[in-house]
Amino acid sequence: MHRRTVIKKSLSALAAGMLSFPAAEGAFAGSPGKQLSTDRSLPPGYNWDRSIVDYPSLRNSIARMEENDPGGERLYSMLGEVEFARQKLDLSVIHDQNPNGLTKKSIDNISLIRIPSRTTYHIIHGQRKLIFASILSKQKPPYRFAYLDNLLTTKESLFRWLETDDWNNPWGFGNMDMDLAYMMAFEWKCLGNETAGEFLNYWFEWHDANFDRRTGMWDLMKTGNDLRIMAGAMHQFAIYFLFGKDMPYPEEAIRTVIALQQKDTGLFDPVTYSHNCIDVDAVFIIANLYQKYGVLEKEVKECLSRVYEANFKCFHPEGGAVHRAGIDKKPDWWSTFCRTAIIRWCSEILDILEFSSHQWDTSIRHPFTSSYGGKNMPDWQSENWRAANDWPDFNKNNN
Repeated sequence: MHRRTVIKKSLSALAAGMLSFPAAEGAFAGSPGKQLSTDRSLPPGYNWDRSIVDYPSLRNSIARMEENDPGGERLYSMLGEVEFARQKLDLSVIHDQNPNGLTKKSIDNISLIRIPSRTTYHIIHGQRKLIFASILSKQKPPYRFAYLDNLLTTKESLFRWLETDDWNNPWGFGNMDMDLAYMMAFEWKCLGNETAGEFLNYWFEWHDANFDRRTGMWDLMKTGNDLRIMAGAMHQFAIYFLFGKDMPYPEEAIRTVIALQQKDTGLFDPVTYSHNCIDVDAVFIIANLYQKYGVLEKEVKECLSRVYEANFKCFHPEGGAVHRAGIDKKPDWWSTFCRTAIIRWCSEILDILEFSSHQWDTSIRHPFTSSYGGKNMPDWQSENWRAANDWPDFNKNNN
């Protein structure tokens, strides 16, 4: 039997009952907003924070959100308030590990090649917070990600994992794919694991060879679902931007995303007025590719002008932003991060000085904070790359 078929059968058997885990949250949980039945227009009487007209008023809104939903170190890091972000950081997330590198809430002795996609999503997704916290605080975690060793054995083993995972759900797999690369980057750049650096090269090699010319992204199963393809590709793009790697089809990718913009809202979700993940994913791709390649200027600026205005309606009078304007009643830090990042990216391209003149942080401690698509990024093999992105070298410092 073909090796790929064997792996698929193994994954199917495990998914059928050998391992049982709660359904993944967020992007992996199903179609965005599909369970809702709502008018896409904002309801009569819907109120948003019309006071946000410049950076100080935006920062005031964020401060008021913080009273209800504390957290968001990634948000403050992007704002340039790095020391404040470090003070707020819960350092326990760095030390909550088993010797194999998993957080204690995860499972020991995991082989990435032999578990269902949904389980893999939970495990890998959970490492993202640990890595960001370690980079931001400059504190070395007690253990390296030893469970990666089961995957990083041969180039073929990595390619097999990439090829046989659930590309029918590119949004869910995009999260896992990015988090795997983020872990390899951390192992290499911060912990001195040269094997991880070698396999990160293989990761780029595979993705370079599998771009979809039509979308400028990845669609291995030919799903044709451009919304999900976009929401998945945002994550792999983040790794390309982090390392300043070139992509073959920036115009096609931008056109794919712009075609998803809704005529009646100016944002990108086809069901509700707004969706924090979908909107931030779309603008992230458009803004970063435009900043790096300078293509489709007219189309990009027309698109982002509509996004810029619509995005403000997601800010709440209590401070911060909501996920689905007109539906969700309470602001939260993740929605606030998404909406603030959209303001940043739009204002930088549209030359809106009230926001673009602020000294946003350009270090990419977390992949979602990229703003220029890796343009002028130092060579990823050099020490200058680490300094530009504020990544510590724990191996050199022997911390």
